[in-house]
Amino acid sequence: MDSVREIYQKALNGTATESEMYFLRSWMAEAEHAEEARALLVRSFSEVESTVDMSAGKAQAILEAILAAEKQSSGGKLRKLLPRYWKAAAVIALLALGGLYYNWLQQKQPIQPIARAVPVTDIDPAHQGAILTLSDGSEIVLDSAKKGILAAQNGVNVVLDSGQLSYNPTANTENAISYNMVNTPKGRQFSLQLPDGSKVWLNAASSIKYPTSFNGNQRLVVLSGEAYFEVAKNSKMPFRVNINNKVTVDVLGTSFNINAYGDNGSINTTLITGAVAIQRASKLQSSANKRFVLKPGQAAQVPLLQSSSGININYNADIRKALAWKNGAFNLEGASLKDVMKEVERWYNIEVVYEDGNVPDIYFTGEMSRNVKLSSFLKALKEWQINYRLEGNRLTILP
Repeated sequence: MDSVREIYQKALNGTATESEMYFLRSWMAEAEHAEEARALLVRSFSEVESTVDMSAGKAQAILEAILAAEKQSSGGKLRKLLPRYWKAAAVIALLALGGLYYNWLQQKQPIQPIARAVPVTDIDPAHQGAILTLSDGSEIVLDSAKKGILAAQNGVNVVLDSGQLSYNPTANTENAISYNMVNTPKGRQFSLQLPDGSKVWLNAASSIKYPTSFNGNQRLVVLSGEAYFEVAKNSKMPFRVNINNKVTVDVLGTSFNINAYGDNGSINTTLITGAVAIQRASKLQSSANKRFVLKPGQAAQVPLLQSSSGININYNADIRKALAWKNGAFNLEGASLKDVMKEVERWYNIEVVYEDGNVPDIYFTGEMSRNVKLSSFLKALKEWQINYRLEGNRLTILP
């Protein structure tokens, strides 16, 4: 216990190493250390002077989380947190939550014992792989395909090299148009280079359809799911993305992210560089079908509800959050449990259900690596008293 107190104090002072922080979080997560950990945390509120700004509301919420069990059992009132203790609250959030913020204020029931998961084989995170559908309908599983030329279609060779797909013309293709589609099932992601040199990164459970050569006056691709684009410049042939026949994104040369999963309730386009124009895919001329041009750092949200016909513009978009998946992270900032579980389903190729259909009112903050096994992700849920049951590929979130 003395060594734990020493590391804990170093954490409060900001001098703990990464390995010491990992040890401390692991120690505090163990049920047998619950009372000792609680004592350390509560004591911090009366010992640490504040030099770091933190909102009073969030600090108070963290303290209430620590004392929630006592309130349920004793009926006593939760104490108020003085401004000079906000630094302690910030450190406690780091240690006890591991970067996750749980909205305990919405919880009406006492803390329940954590459900033990049924022993199963651990599940790996998503890996590089996809299914390529050629113009004749034949499919090639890219996970296991060998490096080299995969197919020849209308004067174009389809090449797989270093895990990336590309298209090399071998003859005149002006009059020969054929279409390919790359599909990433749940649990897989993939990158490819389109015939014009544009690069595309596909997230899990996504697909893109495109011609094997771009001819005519536009470069048109069809997207579902989520993808990040780096478009090759060609002012004479604008690049256009058709998203589920609901939204079109027109591009000259730029980088941007599109999130168009059907269960999100909206199509979201975030611009990184250049310029794009967003418009609903409707031939009707109306004020609701207005064309919006985004600037770098802006995002457009197109609601999919029939009752919503406009486009919402965020002039200060969270670029880090939009590109987290491409950069190997789960960005949990402000995300609800339900939204996080949608990502988990796609990434680990599992099914997530909620017992009795009730979704706990839980919100998170921070980031987690996507390159970890499912057990590591579930450990974070366990630390926050989120009950679950894992049976095969089915994860049940308990009340």
